[in-house]
Amino acid sequence: MKKKNYLLENFVQGESNRVAYECAKKLARDEWEAPMVAFYGNPGNGKTHLAHAVGNALQENGVKVAYVE
Repeated sequence: MKKKNYLLENFVQGESNRVAYECAKKLARDEWEAPMVAFYGNPGNGKTHLAHAVGNALQENGVKVAYVE
């Protein structure tokens, strides 16, 4: 399920989520060989946005994505 509002281009990067954003960009470009990634932090730091943005970017490149809650 693609959520069009959740794109890396729309993400507001701040000091509290800079590292997570950089990791998300690598994941979206499929440059990071990690079996799984978890975004963890306080509410309002963009975890859901980043997770969906990575999934959306990967789907655009033909990767099958499953969202698990």
